[in-house]
Amino acid sequence: MVIKNNVLNILNGQCMYGHFNKTGIIARNGLQNYIAFNEAMCAGDAAEEIFSDEFIKKRCLTHKDTYENYKKAVPVDSLSYLLRGGFDEVVLWFDEDMFCQINVLTILAYLEQGDYWGKIKYNLVDRQFEIIEDIPITLGGYYDIWHEVLIGKIFPKTLRQTKIIPAIIKRGIELYIELQKEDNEIIQYIKTHTEENDMRLAGELMKNFSRYGLGDIQYLELIKKVKGA
Repeated sequence: MVIKNNVLNILNGQCMYGHFNKTGIIARNGLQNYIAFNEAMCAGDAAEEIFSDEFIKKRCLTHKDTYENYKKAVPVDSLSYLLRGGFDEVVLWFDEDMFCQINVLTILAYLEQGDYWGKIKYNLVDRQFEIIEDIPITLGGYYDIWHEVLIGKIFPKTLRQTKIIPAIIKRGIELYIELQKEDNEIIQYIKTHTEENDMRLAGELMKNFSRYGLGDIQYLELIKKVKGA
């Protein structure tokens, strides 16, 4: 197998990064340059220029973290190097839930914002990080859609008519917009199970709403908000 040194693999997060390091996935797929995205763009606010100082400061408020820690966790410098021509191909490794799709949309919008010229491929993976489908990506319209969704918190007017955007990303956007509603389906479920223990309820939410890809911490925050604790 020929390893391509000019390809940057962007993995969903640290869990996938650790798994790739411990298993034979790297050898089987010829990976060499790979980084963990380590963001959760489905929560909080963002600034219009992705990964600008203003953007990072807003994300730090969301994550309740420092500027320095954010830049250590999220590979901002590697992504900046990518836009400067450091790699001529990008491969995204993300699964199908809403959490991942909003991250994918953010990366694609960032590449488009920075006039990235290289090849882009999206490896859609399952929960065991095995490839379900590889999707070629052509930039065009991603930043505008990202802006409407992440900045405006509205469903993009042209999304349903856009054939370029993969269906899996469209579904992620639909779930994200649902999550923005004051009385969304998750909140409704919590309201009908307020007598349950918080940790048990969080576990049920993770199981019943796995399509959102949220974790126990995010669900516990929602439970606290609904119960008024």
